[in-house]
Amino acid sequence: MNNRERLWFIGYAAAQAFFWLGFSIYYTYTRMYVEDLLGQNYAFIALLVGAEEAPLLLAVLLGYLADKMGRRKALLLGFGEAIAVGLMGLTSIWMLPFLAAIAASFYAIAYSALTGIILASVGGSGWKYSLVTLLSSIGWAMGGVIAGILYGYGPMAEYGCSASFVALGYLLAYMLAPSSEDGAKTRVSTRQVITAAYKLVPITASIVLSATGLMLFYGAVSLKLAREVNDPILFGLVYSTLSALLGALVRPLAGLLTDRVDPLVLMVVSSLAYTVLNFGIAIAHGIILVVLWLTPIYPFRDVAIYMAVSRSLPRELQATAAGMVSFAISLSGIIIVLISPLLHGKTILELYVITAALLILSALALIPLLVGRSGQRV
Repeated sequence: MNNRERLWFIGYAAAQAFFWLGFSIYYTYTRMYVEDLLGQNYAFIALLVGAEEAPLLLAVLLGYLADKMGRRKALLLGFGEAIAVGLMGLTSIWMLPFLAAIAASFYAIAYSALTGIILASVGGSGWKYSLVTLLSSIGWAMGGVIAGILYGYGPMAEYGCSASFVALGYLLAYMLAPSSEDGAKTRVSTRQVITAAYKLVPITASIVLSATGLMLFYGAVSLKLAREVNDPILFGLVYSTLSALLGALVRPLAGLLTDRVDPLVLMVVSSLAYTVLNFGIAIAHGIILVVLWLTPIYPFRDVAIYMAVSRSLPRELQATAAGMVSFAISLSGIIIVLISPLLHGKTILELYVITAALLILSALALIPLLVGRSGQRV
């Protein structure tokens, strides 16, 4: 790695840190804010979670657009995301789902461009991808602490701080992106993208099923954890900071594993591991709940998903690859929005049963693909 490449690597790692620091402030504070004003309102938190994810339905199209227009230019649209987050501090809590949907729409193209540049540069290496995204976990960890410290200053301070760091992340990424990314315009046709997307149907289905279950369950768990901890600073420390730091420690291991083991296998294993872990979280209280919450499964699932999709598409379509992942998650958000009215009165154990079924189905969705790959090797 020459000096120019090293500068790019460090710069993009820092951009990821700033972006996720800002997003962590938003995410951590919003969960405390909702619990404080609305209590254990699982229906509203499900609606909010769905609104955060549903607009990403267009992520494949917008990721492809980022590849077409040049990924570096597409980064500038991230300022729209920052503005929407900043406006949350000036409105009623009931406006959060609406503004979250707007922010997610800008995120769908801008962050797809950011991730696309990274994926194109690491060339399918899980190890390199895990290193360049390592600081994202550190940023998330810092955001949890900042959200807790600022809690007493109200939504304007929290959302203003969040928006500033999100904007800074995109600005730094734009300034340090390789100049070649200005002209990184794919010549791959829309028809070829559709063909590639068709081949990714089993992987996409697995992501949709698992993400639906996890978002549904962990939205509820965030309220349970906030009540158990009952302190804004301690909640931010547990909910975001410690979990992210532990995630950062195991992320390089996740990267190494995806270079040695089929990422589809890791996707199956992570779904089954979450099925077991979440039962404990559903019934636990106190310190046991905190310990189970901090178990770092997410980095293995995250790296495995991105490597599975990235390696299935050419270098010219890596923003599209990032968009594929966002698209799958967005379908989960839409599903949650649609079912949120049915969640009134549900207990966390009932939500766990739904989550467990979805996680098992997500693992089963990949079995035919794994069997097919095994047959090809034979």
